[in-house]
Amino acid sequence: MRRALVVTALLVIAAIGACRAFLPARFAVNAPVYGTLFGAKPPPQSELEKRLKVPAGFQVALFAEGIPDARELKFTPTGDLLVSSPREGAVFLLEKDAHGDGPSGSTSPRTAP
Repeated sequence: MRRALVVTALLVIAAIGACRAFLPARFAVNAPVYGTLFGAKPPPQSELEKRLKVPAGFQVALFAEGIPDARELKFTPTGDLLVSSPREGAVFLLEKDAHGDGPSGSTSPRTAP
């Protein structure tokens, strides 16, 4: 039984390696497997600026920080943003930008049901 588990684990690892080596990037699955298993850090600001392409007249800016492992986003009818953080077991309320300067007005945690 133990031998079968070891062989299965090796086959899974080999299959993942083969997919990464032989499939083009367009077939890549955008799943945070590494980050989920090992706690990935976000890329540096310079790397984000190279990766993100936005149309003329648009910009990308930091809206809020300090929400670990944010997953689901949902706007409320009032324009605020709810952000779930499963590892924290909380949902954060990001109030809309009241001053027009870009970042959220405030961030407050709400207990998830």
